[in-house]
Amino acid sequence: KIVDLFVSNMLPLHVVESATFVSLIKTLNPSKSSMSRRTLGRRIEVTHKQLEEYLTRLLKDIPWVATTADCWSAHNKSYLGMTTHWLDPKTRKREQAVLACRRLRGHHTFEVLAEAITDIHYKFDLQGKVTRTTTDNGRNFVKAFVQFGTEADLLPHISECVADLDMPEVQDDDLYVDPVA
Repeated sequence: KIVDLFVSNMLPLHVVESATFVSLIKTLNPSKSSMSRRTLGRRIEVTHKQLEEYLTRLLKDIPWVATTADCWSAHNKSYLGMTTHWLDPKTRKREQAVLACRRLRGHHTFEVLAEAITDIHYKFDLQGKVTRTTTDNGRNFVKAFVQFGTEADLLPHISECVADLDMPEVQDDDLYVDPVA
């Protein structure tokens, strides 16, 4: 539960060694002592690995996914965040998961972004499954997709997968929404 507390609230690991946190643990259970920040960090890493493996297994049978990507800087450090979204094959319910929130070394140029995005796709075995990636229109993302992106008609088996779904075909007219109404 302590790992969940720190991960869910993005608390700094040093809090686990603060006098008030140690006191809280002793109050809740006098026979227990607070773990060190190093132990907490290791447990977070183990939990993270288990979640990555679970997500990889979950996405294995999903024919296509969409992703989002965002890059930002804070305190002279750059980060990349990615999520994935898909439809559950059985229930057609929209699902989503965080793929990564990782530190980018150096400037977040188009090459660095393209390499990081590709690495995340391979890590979760998503190559060939990503139909769209939504980002802001920053020059670095635009150039990364122009230089390294693929055309939608080159993605394998999408039309075959759509044909396999026993769903009525949607016409462009069905998507029209009257702005006055």
